Amino acid sequence: MIATAQLDQVVRLYPVLGELSPSLREAVRLDLISVNAPAGHLLFDLDSACSLFLLPSSGAVRVVKPAVTGREILLYRVLPGDSCVLTVSCLLGHATYPARGIVEYDLSGVALTQTMFY
Repeated sequence: MIATAQLDQVVRLYPVLGELSPSLREAVRLDLISVNAPAGHLLFDLDSACSLFLLPSSGAVRVVKPAVTGREILLYRVLPGDSCVLTVSCLLGHATYPARGIVEYDLSGVALTQTMFY
């Protein structure tokens, strides 16, 4: 759970949250957890379970698809105000990740737990 002031910061980056009904907004606030990870940290990997929906407020996540040659194909970056389309797909489809997410720049933000997607 995060403080109301931290939720206000998240709403500035993700305005759709401000459009929620008061009861749903409070449910989101109670579910949100703080997330911090240093550059280079592996957030998720191929075939790993998806358990959090990240809403970054600073930093960046590089989402890549590893190739058989050992190289990586950059799919996209998740920056403050962005969301990860693969995470949404995995949460809604109850699937594992088809890619890898690596913190590119020190990351901070909040995340919704998987239970909010059921």
